[in-house]
Formats: sequence, C-alpha cells, structure tokens
Amino acid sequence: MTNDKQADTELESDPKARALELDGKRTFIRLDSATWKAIDMLAAHSCCDWDEWVRHVWGQVKEKIDPDKLPSVNRAGALRFFATHGLIRLTSSMAAMNKHHHGMSDGKIEVEITDGVSLRLTREQARAVVEKISYSLSYGEVGR
Repeated sequence: MTNDKQADTELESDPKARALELDGKRTFIRLDSATWKAIDMLAAHSCCDWDEWVRHVWGQVKEKIDPDKLPSVNRAGALRFFATHGLIRLTSSMAAMNKHHHGMSDGKIEVEITDGVSLRLTREQARAVVEKISYSLSYGEVGR
C-alpha cells in the first residue's frame, strides 16, 4: 500500500464528532467515519437527516433502560449497535427482494400503487422511481 493510500485509509477510520441537540442539551457524538456513513445511509433510507435518526434511536434506548442507569450508557456504543443492526436488516430485506424478483422471466417488477393500479417497471426504472421519491421526501417536495 502506498503512503497516500495508507493515509487515506487512516483518515477514514479516524473518529469524527458531530453535534446535535439530544435530551435538551447540545451533545457531541464521536464515531468512526464508517459508522457515520452507515448512519447517513440508514437515515436517508428512513427519509430523515442523521440527527433525527440518532434522536429516534436514542429514544428507543431510553425506553429500554432504567432512567437511573441512563447516564452510564455508552451512546457511541449504542449507536454503533443500532447502525450495525440496521444495516443487517436493510441488506437482508434487499437480498430477499432481489431473490424474489430475480426469478421473474421478463425482468420486470410489478409495483401496486393503489388498489387496482400497478406499474410494471424494469429494475433500473424502479430504482430511479425510488430515488426520485426519496429525494422528494428528503427535500420536502411532496404534498406542495
């Protein structure tokens, strides 16, 4: 590995801190860049920003933990756990979807939009539609 590539790899694994409001306080969370990438991806998949995703996950943690023990919870560890678990669930559901649609003879995916209305799309067309919907939801362009 060249020094430049080694430096790039080291930089990517360096912890990065992000700030957000959590439980009414400005909080800094320090995670490696791979975990932040996973959180960004899961947040985008959930049609929200990373900080909203983190607040949602932290809310789930707070529901399960005794309030007296909450201050001792390792937030970074909890976020790493939920990011890993989320990626596993996401890739499992994508693999199941690909397996289901892989066997279709004409290579088209049928998507039911509403009762009695469906579209038959190629895999590329379906991905483009999902990307456009995700973009619209992310930037508030739906329902205007």
